[in-house]
Amino acid sequence: MPGALPPQDRRSFLFTMLRGFVLVCIGGVGTLVAACTPTGTRPGGQGGSTATATIDPVTVAPDNSIAGAQSVDTAKWTLSVTGLVSKPIKLTYEEFLARTPKVTKTITLSCVEGFTATYVREGIRLSDLLAAAEVHPGARTVIFRCHDGYSSSLTLSDAQRGDVLLVHHENGRRLIALRGYPIELSAPEKWGYKWAKWIERIEVSADTNFHGYWESRGYSNSGDLDKPFFGL
Repeated sequence: MPGALPPQDRRSFLFTMLRGFVLVCIGGVGTLVAACTPTGTRPGGQGGSTATATIDPVTVAPDNSIAGAQSVDTAKWTLSVTGLVSKPIKLTYEEFLARTPKVTKTITLSCVEGFTATYVREGIRLSDLLAAAEVHPGARTVIFRCHDGYSSSLTLSDAQRGDVLLVHHENGRRLIALRGYPIELSAPEKWGYKWAKWIERIEVSADTNFHGYWESRGYSNSGDLDKPFFGL
């Protein structure tokens, strides 16, 4: 479409607009009020989980990735767990699919652009994979590096939450390219930009100042869903 912004510029434009969206003046001091979801609350309740949710088709969420949906050849793809671990892990796609225990949960993703998407997600707990790799005591951050050059991170304590999944199926079928095939991170307590897609490497680090793609452009490094998504 003539004049349409590419995904990177669209998200940067959105960020700039939202920073100035609401200005409330109290005693002559401007207070920036963050725009969250349209209702100001988390869809689906605590943690994004929905007990009586309507399940969306997997194509409902638009593509807002930095380089478009990726085509990953799983015959060549591997998932590595590296960094501050005693037992580095490298899995083929079939090895990843075979890992247990598997977890299936209905989870809602909340995007900073204002949409939500509720899917039945199946995968493994990130905490189980980290436990198998034997994380060093000095580790503080878990970094996700993706096929398209995207990166994001979670604190180690967030990454070890039992509801954080490495997802390989949605709505009973393998992920499609749009949704991050072969792997999407699902982090119910976090804004959607923390949900890394097309993950190839998980790096365990002591660097508490690491900032991923959007975080280095002003988005919140914590990505907590109950807080503003920029400037913290």
